[in-house]
Amino acid sequence: MASAALSVHEILEPHLHGRGGGRITMAPATQREFLADCARSDAVVFTGQPDNAEAVAARLPGDTLLLTFGSGPNPVVAGPGADPDVVCRAVLDARLYNAGQDCLCTDIVFVHRSLTREVVPRLADALAAVPVGDRRDPGTRVAPLVYPDAVEGAARFLTGHREFTVRGGRVDPARGTVEPTLLHLPWREAFHPPEFFSPVVLTMEYDEPRQLTGWLHSAEETARGMYVSAFGEPALAGAARVGTSVVCEERITFDVEDGNRPFGGYGPRAGAVRRHGTTTGRPLLLSAEAGAGARP
Repeated sequence: MASAALSVHEILEPHLHGRGGGRITMAPATQREFLADCARSDAVVFTGQPDNAEAVAARLPGDTLLLTFGSGPNPVVAGPGADPDVVCRAVLDARLYNAGQDCLCTDIVFVHRSLTREVVPRLADALAAVPVGDRRDPGTRVAPLVYPDAVEGAARFLTGHREFTVRGGRVDPARGTVEPTLLHLPWREAFHPPEFFSPVVLTMEYDEPRQLTGWLHSAEETARGMYVSAFGEPALAGAARVGTSVVCEERITFDVEDGNRPFGGYGPRAGAVRRHGTTTGRPLLLSAEAGAGARP
């Protein structure tokens, strides 16, 4: 990913002169060099794993502004009033963006019991038709994954939940591929999905909206709350947020993402502002945070 970022900057940099491009320096660095640079900075933006953000925060001066962007499960809810076809298209868009390799991709789909027999078979059929191939082919929707650990993580999860597989399930670590896969689980209040970062669609059946709200208010989800996309669920209609998750009504995360607006939810592991020993989880807009947090 570092080489890709450097290549993109090399292409764009000549066009940015006079527009602030000259103030951007791309420099590979060791972890020690990175932390040393952070300690001399007024503000630091960290987009890695939340646990690694904690390690970076521990090495910074107290008055350094640290903005951390993590991730969340971004669940999709298919309520009793949802259109099965609309939901299935939304789930595929929310899960298969960049073959699932994006922090905005949904890691779990809650399906009301009344829709299970319609939604699950539709998703299985749709996944069977997903074009899989070389990422250089414009017709490809799922290509080999960039991160070997994502392939390994998917393989472990699929092996441990094989009895719930509806479609797919094959993983080829040598080629870095994960077959578009659908799993369906019964309601499990204590289940919290991993970040798949792969084309794995996981559905879970629910009966009542209080199950959803209870799950979203759990300690695990309060910590990593980002977005929840609600389709046809009256209990979530009109709600701005549930727990720390921002509600996207009849929309998925990619429909609401806007580089000029605050990003994310209120879970501190999903995105947070850290300064003077205080951490506040909230949607982040870099320009606003940097302006408000500038040192005097």
